[in-house]
Amino acid sequence: MNKTSKLLSLAFIFTGLELLFIYNDYPTLFLITNLFSIVFLIVVFYSFSWLKLDDDNLLKQPLFIASILVPLHTFLVYGLWVWKDHNIAFTSDGFSNFLNITKLPLIILASSAPLAAIVNNIHRTIQTKKQIRIAEANNLGSSFHTQQKHLIDIFNNFPEYKIGNEKTEGYDGLNFSKKLKIKYPRRIFKRMYTKSNVISGPSYTTGAEIKLFIRFFWNEVESIINETINNNEEYDFYYIHELEKLIFSFMKEMGISFIEQKHSNTQQSRKFMITTNFFTTSDISETLQSIYSICEEIYAIIGAPPDFVKIHSETDDLLNLSWGLFENFGRSLVPTTVRRPTIMRLLDIPRESWEDE
Repeated sequence: MNKTSKLLSLAFIFTGLELLFIYNDYPTLFLITNLFSIVFLIVVFYSFSWLKLDDDNLLKQPLFIASILVPLHTFLVYGLWVWKDHNIAFTSDGFSNFLNITKLPLIILASSAPLAAIVNNIHRTIQTKKQIRIAEANNLGSSFHTQQKHLIDIFNNFPEYKIGNEKTEGYDGLNFSKKLKIKYPRRIFKRMYTKSNVISGPSYTTGAEIKLFIRFFWNEVESIINETINNNEEYDFYYIHELEKLIFSFMKEMGISFIEQKHSNTQQSRKFMITTNFFTTSDISETLQSIYSICEEIYAIIGAPPDFVKIHSETDDLLNLSWGLFENFGRSLVPTTVRRPTIMRLLDIPRESWEDE
């Protein structure tokens, strides 16, 4: 049995008791039953959560329906008390007598109008509040998308950075060049404005996350390059792989990608075999220089001075790897098609896969 069926059953029970007391002339019991039924009705409405209004159609609101039916029901049962000892007379005296004896029931019936008006005004206020919330949400969402589109347009207009030579003699005219560009600018936007979203709207406070992320990347780049200086050249390929992992991880998080790349490079030393997207140390340097330029532009948008390269910041030494690092690194005799960078240790050490996911 649903809520409406339960309420109707109780209404029939109380109405039956009231009619019984009316025609058996028990006014005290009738009055107690009538008042108890009203109190009980309020309790039922409260337990069913029907005292609350929502923004749905007013005719579907139990409280509005009750504001009309309860006064009408009370009018009828009280009217029966005064009508039961009188006959119907369609005369002027009869109508005058009807109005005279029905004053209290009519006053009760008239209360329906102000009660329904109060409920209607509350309902209208709720609807207006919802409309305001929807308008605010739409404005916040629109402002967020405007902010996002503005930044994405800026990132989309960033230049494409050419990496490597297009063709090299001795390789049958193979194209070793590629381009680096911001392919997924929303990733940078999310890091720049971490508090901006479609629900709460745009936030114009730049999050510190992107600056920390950029500084961490360049600190790690410096750390790897410094380690290559202090270690045996037999580990050059290992550090190339570590540097490439770091670069690709950073690029993935920032939505930066290589495009127009057709080949990768497989090389082997006594200790390691690597597959890499780079063909020369110059490729690595150009990639770092391109990422450095993108980072500088991001800091310019943020409105902060670059602070992510603390050592060698006055020169190109950090970004120019051609001055002596990885001297054994160069093009392989047979370039491979583009594949994920991997490294294999050849001295009884199991193969490691490059984790870029």
